[in-house]
Formats: sequence, C-alpha cells, structure tokens
Amino acid sequence: MNADAVILGNRRFLCLSPTLVRLEYAPDARFEDRQSVVAAAPRRPARFRAHEREGRWDVLDTGFMQIRAAEHLDPFHRLNLEIRWSDGRLMQCWRPGDRDHQNLGGALRSLDRYGGEAARLDGVHPSGMESPDPLATNWPAWIQCEVDPLYESLHPNPPADFNRGDWLGEARRERNDGRFLHRTFNWYKEARRFAPGLLSASGYCFPNATESAVFDHEGFPVERQRPGCQDWYFFAYGRNYRQALADFRLLSGPGSLPPLKSLGIQFSRWPAFTEAEIADLVRSFAANGYPLSTIIMDMEWHKEGWGHWEFNPDLIPDPARFFASCREMGLDVVFNDHPLDVREDDEHFTAYVREAGPDVEIREREYNGKRVRMAKVDICDKRQNRAFCAVCHAPILKLGLDYWWNDGSRGQMIASSGQLVANQTFFEESERNGRRGMLLARYGGLGSHRYGAIFTGDANSDDEVLQLECEYTIRMGGVGVSLVSHDIGGFMLPKSQVRKNRKGVEIIDPIRYLRWLQFGVFSPILRFHSAPGCGSRRPDDYDEELGGACRRWLRVRHRLLPYLYTAAREHVDTGVPIVRGLFLDHPDDPRAYRFDEYYFGPALLVAPMLREAGEREIYLPAAPGTVGPCEGWWLFETAERQKGGLSLIRPVALDEVPVYVRPGTIIPGQDPDCPIHGGHVRHLVLDVYPGVCGEAFLYEDDGWSVRYRQGEFCRTRFRLAAAGEEMVLQGEVVEGRPLEAERTITVEIALSRPPAAVTDGQGKPLSWQAMATPGRYRIDAGRRDPSVPFAVRVKNSPESTRLEEPDLGVSSKEEA
Repeated sequence: MNADAVILGNRRFLCLSPTLVRLEYAPDARFEDRQSVVAAAPRRPARFRAHEREGRWDVLDTGFMQIRAAEHLDPFHRLNLEIRWSDGRLMQCWRPGDRDHQNLGGALRSLDRYGGEAARLDGVHPSGMESPDPLATNWPAWIQCEVDPLYESLHPNPPADFNRGDWLGEARRERNDGRFLHRTFNWYKEARRFAPGLLSASGYCFPNATESAVFDHEGFPVERQRPGCQDWYFFAYGRNYRQALADFRLLSGPGSLPPLKSLGIQFSRWPAFTEAEIADLVRSFAANGYPLSTIIMDMEWHKEGWGHWEFNPDLIPDPARFFASCREMGLDVVFNDHPLDVREDDEHFTAYVREAGPDVEIREREYNGKRVRMAKVDICDKRQNRAFCAVCHAPILKLGLDYWWNDGSRGQMIASSGQLVANQTFFEESERNGRRGMLLARYGGLGSHRYGAIFTGDANSDDEVLQLECEYTIRMGGVGVSLVSHDIGGFMLPKSQVRKNRKGVEIIDPIRYLRWLQFGVFSPILRFHSAPGCGSRRPDDYDEELGGACRRWLRVRHRLLPYLYTAAREHVDTGVPIVRGLFLDHPDDPRAYRFDEYYFGPALLVAPMLREAGEREIYLPAAPGTVGPCEGWWLFETAERQKGGLSLIRPVALDEVPVYVRPGTIIPGQDPDCPIHGGHVRHLVLDVYPGVCGEAFLYEDDGWSVRYRQGEFCRTRFRLAAAGEEMVLQGEVVEGRPLEAERTITVEIALSRPPAAVTDGQGKPLSWQAMATPGRYRIDAGRRDPSVPFAVRVKNSPESTRLEEPDLGVSSKEEA
C-alpha cells in the first residue's frame, strides 16, 4: 500500500505525475498492487497537490488536472466521476463513456496479406471505455482458431475434422468466450482502422487496464481474476505529446535499447540460406561498401514444417561450425520461430511433454499428406512456457543464436495477448551472459515497446503497402514503440510482376524496390525479406539498372548509425520514438497532422517517395513558435536551402530522397568505410548545417551488453554558435567517459562561399577542402583524445550562410 494514495470508500486514487492518475475500484476495497503488462514500471507516486470537499464531490488536484468523484462505495460511472484540465486555451472535461474521435492511432497486430485497396485504411477507431489492445492484436489467425484458413496453402496444418468452409464456426468451437468470438466476427471491420493509441488531438488518453494481465512473484503474466473491479489510467496532456510519451514510459517502463548491429543492414529470405550463400552475401555487401550486420534464417533452418526444433542437415549440417562461421564474418544470427507445437517426430517431443506436465494437449494432425501427433505449446501456461524454452530454445541459444524472430504465438488470456507473453519470454531469453535482449516479433499490445522490435508481417509488394508502412511506423510511436521493421521490397507479389535483370536474376520493379529501400534507410530497422518466387531483394541485383542508387543510400545508412543509435538511446530515456510524426514538434500546426513524412531522429525531416511518381508534395513546418515562412531548412547533403512554413511540390530524381535538416543542426555520423564494431566511433564525421545556434549529442556504449545500465557509456555534447563572421563548433563529454582513447574527427559543413579561415580552439589552422557537392566543405580536425573538449572556428563573410533558393523546379504554396 502506498502512503501517497488517497483511499475513499471502495476506491483508490494515485497521482503518478501531474498529468497521469490511476483510478481503482474494488468491491471489497482490496486493491491491486501487482505490476501489470501495461503498468510494468515500479510505481513512485507523487502526492496530490490538494484534496478538498465541494458538496458531494471530493476534488483531488494534481497541479494540472482535477479529479472530481462522489459515491465512493460504487463503481465509477459518468454520474459520479469527472476529470477537468486546461489545454492552455479551453477548460476540458472527461466523464466515463465519452468517446474520442481525434485519437492519433496506435497499431495493428500485423499487415499480413494487406495489399492494394485493402492497404488503404479508414483512419482510427474512436477511443472509448474498452481497452485498445483487443483491437490492435486481433487477427484472423491462430489466435482465434487453431488454423488460419488464409494460410492453409502455405502451412497445411489443420486438425483432422477442421471445417475449411466455416472458420468462424471453428473459432466458436475452439474459443467459446463470448467477447473473443465477438471480436472475431468483427475482424473485417476492425482491421480496416488503426486501434487507438496514447496520443490524441483531444489532449487526453484513457487506457482501461481492468483486465490486463499482472505479473506473479516470478514476473510471469497471469490473469487478475478480480471480477467487479476497475483499474483505470488517465493521461491529460493538452497538446504536449512528449509529456504523454514520458508519462507512458513512467507507467510502463522504458523501451529496450537495441544492440548496435540490429540498426545495420539485416537480410532475410524465404527459403533460408545455405552457408555458402551467407558467405557470398557478406562478401558482396562488403565489396559494395555497405557491410551486412545480421543474417536472418527463415523456417528452413529446422526440419520440415512448424513444430520442429531440430536443425535442417541440408542447410546447417554442423550447427557449432555454422555459428562460429557467422561470428567470424561479423554477423548476428536470428532464427524464425513459430512456437505453436512440438511434433512427435522431433527429438525434443518426449522431453517437452514430460516437462510441460499433464495438462499439455496432444493432437493428431495431417501435415503434407501424413498424420503427425503434436504437443501444443500454450505460451500463456507457465509450465508449458518454461518447458518449451528449456527444451527447445535453450540449446540453440547456447550454440550461439543471438535472438529470435517470433513469427506468431498461441495462448490467450482475457484481455492480454499471448503474443505479448511470448515477446516478453523470448526477449528475456536473449538476455544472457551479460548481453542485452533483442527480439523481432509481432505487436502484442501496450507494453510491446519493452521487448525489442515489431515487424509488420507478410504484406504485398505494392505502392499502397509502402504508403501504409510509413503511416504505421509513425502511429506506432503513439503506443511507445520505436523499433519497427518492415519487409523491404514487400514480401510477396504476383508472379506476373516478377521479371529478370540483365544477368538473368528474377527481380521486382527496380523503381519500386529503390523507393522501398530508401524508406528503409530512414526507418528504425532496415531488413530485407521476400517470399519464394517473388524476386531477389539483394541490392546488387538492381544497382546496374539504377545507376548505383542502392549503394549510395545504403552507405548513407551506415554513415548515420551513430546518429540513429543516439536516437535509440533518446527513446529509452524519454519515450520519444526514432520516427516522429511532425505533430510531435508542431502540435498547433494543423498541417503537421499527416502520415507521409516524419522526423527521423531529432533533426532530419524525411518525405519518402511512397510511389513511383517523379514528384511529391512536401510540407516544411515553421520553427516552433513562429508563424508563416521562416528561416530556411537545409536540403540534406547539399548547401541548398528552402523556406519553412509552407508546402511545396518538387520533382524528385530517382537517386534522391527529400530529406531536410533544421538550421543549426549537427549530425554525428561515421566514415561510411568504417566496419561495424563496438560502440566507440573511431572516425567521427560531424555534418553541420549552420543556423544561429544548435546543439546535438552523440551516445556511445559497447553496443551489445547491459553495462550501460551501470553507467558504462559516453555522452558527448556538440554546440554550434554563430556571431558576426564567425561560427564556432564545440564538443565535450558531458556524461560518462570515452570508450577508447583516440578518434579522428572530420567536419563537413554547408556554406555558400568558401571559408576565409578555419582554426581549432587554440587558433591553430586546420586544413579544409571543397567537396564534390557545391557549397559543401570538409574540415580535417585531426586525431584527438575524445575526453578533451575541442573547438573548430570557421571565419566567413556575412553572406556565407545566407538563405538561397536555387531553381529546382520547386513550386511553393505559402499558407498563412
């Protein structure tokens, strides 16, 4: 029991922050003190600022909102509870039962089989009293019924008496819970809209956690079994969306910090690779100047079909040698995983059945024309969960697997997803021998941000899906998820859309492939994947036709890894995702509420080409607090500028991505020829875009362990200041200590004229040269001890950074 709680009759009120409260009702006044999958963080409640009595109402004041409650022996309803707050302009009020039609959306469980017209979703579900998770995690797959008819041609695994013509009837037979069946029948309607998220233009969010699973004494999710209780959370934040994300982090815990290699280039394919193919991929990628960081093996790593956990001897005849070879090539290794059953013809069957206990269900099924007995894995059953991990997973992890790609799980609780239980289980499995955890999995509801990356599933390869994936990534930030992964190039497409390149390799449309790759470069996770017969996803199979554009942008991705890793740590610390809707920084700008462009980290505005057309409309916001056209944005990797506070339509060449940079930005990057190694950046490249002033950070740690939690990391701050004819760039360590004793520093800066002089902090001249791109200059700041502050001074004419608008064929639409 918390001393700061206010208990009135059968109710308990907790102030978690001025903008977040917890409201509980229990018929027996015995309140829930266990942490839940939604509220997983240790609670550190604040005190209410005031508690007063106004007639029949008790009024609790947090400093930002007032909770007015009466009839304390009864459950909450709209006649005995209201919450008031101000959004800075108007007084707002919420009562139970209110529906919010301005929610900015959360997630869907996956985008499997989305494509064409079906990929054009119809906005966001109104947010009401129900939990958003059933809407987000519902999917007509093995969650509802043991076999998904949409997939029977790919995974023919039905029970003997399965009625293929009546899968909803099968759901009724196997899942007879009324609420679950209701969600099943409504799937087609529900799947066309995003579930509600935490962010809303209405300025509030109401997550109903009454039935969400709680953690037992061992940290395993279990059902509450508290009928008649209410457990509500209420966020009130006005237009301060960052506050909402910070409060969710306070409530649910921080997101996971990914291993550095997971932010590099990941490659997968169905069917999986041979060892020789992996070696060829590594050589090819390295020869083209973009190192491969992670190899992902689809389900052929194991023997035939789902439910097998023995290695496929045709692909991996010697598992120990396989993992050792991948490690020598610098690869992390990930295996696809369908933890649904263990087959009798698998060597792990007997041990699993013994350890899973007497309640394990064993059924006979037909698979590829033969009868097979299978032991079910209910991931929500603690004993079965532990048995499966110990018998089937642990030996593979011990051999050297880095983490799992969990491609769907079975198990169900009343209002929490079995997918979330699986995500927690397999993420925690990967935290071993001092390593930090990682996972690639489907979305499992609120709390998924704690367990690695979310992938969107087997979507079609078409423009509509690419547009949807951009929207999906932005909206996922609204449920705290930062690490989102898509199948770059799309998973599948009709055979008629596959053709051969000049070398006879089957490929998809090169322009579509390139646009998807460019979007992936500016996504949190860059992972190529495809289905059989759907064309190659190797960049070198396209670059001859694309003039090297794939190589160019993959090298940009590799160069930006320090910037991206710093943004990943920012998400851990603040809850702000890597991909950020424009509305996060411009909440009062109606034009910022769009889902086809976004901030990638704190400084880069990305307007990806989401269709094959040669031009697109781009909105460049004004600086916060300004109105109308303002100081110009820089075009990434150039010295060109464009006013803000307006929309423009511009042509986009095939090898271009419209990426704009805030004035005063410093982007910490690395030499693109550097290998992926530990987190210390040995050759730091600071990409500078002048403005009146600016600030940026570089975060470094070892890239793989949990030692950063004990303070073993380094945070360096860079500052840019302009005064008269001089700009000064300074850098110093502000937290932790450097991982190594030396690094090379290069500064690349955009100027309209060559600098008159460049010196270090002691006035010593530094060498510089013009780059191939007009208006860009490279300064050699030398080899330095990163623990010692440094400065670079650039003296130039007053006109050197003036706003110039070159004729790019841009048509602007200034709006008041």
